[in-house]
Amino acid sequence: MIGEIKRQCEFALIAAEDLGRALYRQDKIKQQIARSTWADFPESYFDEQNKVWLNVQSLLIALANVSKLLWPTKQPGRRQLLRNLLQIEEDSVLKSRELRNHFEHIDERIETWYKELDKGLVMDGGIAPSNGTTAGVKNYLRWFDTSLFAVTFRGNVYELVPLLEAARMLEASAARLLEELSTQDAQEVKGQLQ
Repeated sequence: MIGEIKRQCEFALIAAEDLGRALYRQDKIKQQIARSTWADFPESYFDEQNKVWLNVQSLLIALANVSKLLWPTKQPGRRQLLRNLLQIEEDSVLKSRELRNHFEHIDERIETWYKELDKGLVMDGGIAPSNGTTAGVKNYLRWFDTSLFAVTFRGNVYELVPLLEAARMLEASAARLLEELSTQDAQEVKGQLQ
């Protein structure tokens, strides 16, 4: 269990690194073609845009897996000892699966979004600094705010930095705990964590 938590944290952190690289490459392409129309944008720009969203989704899946490992849907209290050993508070930012659920249930979210659209600009998958313009705006389905490193989903802003900081700390804590368990007679503790 502890090893899987560590692995999922590593997956999230790898996805965050890849996300940063995709954002950088997309920005470089955008700078090269600043005076072009959307029709003239090279395919590589849209490839990087897809990589941004792929990595956001990968990061969210890994963090949701961490959440499920620490707070299982059935009998969430049974992992209390594990959370205590890893020094995870009950109100940890890692607990929420709300943003991941938006991505997992995208079919339902798109249907609802379409029914509730206001007239005017409709957008999905934007990637740029929002300067606060996307918060509360329901006509944007998904937006990646490069200035906040945050995802806005139908007007709700989800900052990724606190999640990544928590994942980094949890990964280190899990690594320490695995080391402790491997160097001492910890069969009793290991049995309790199953």
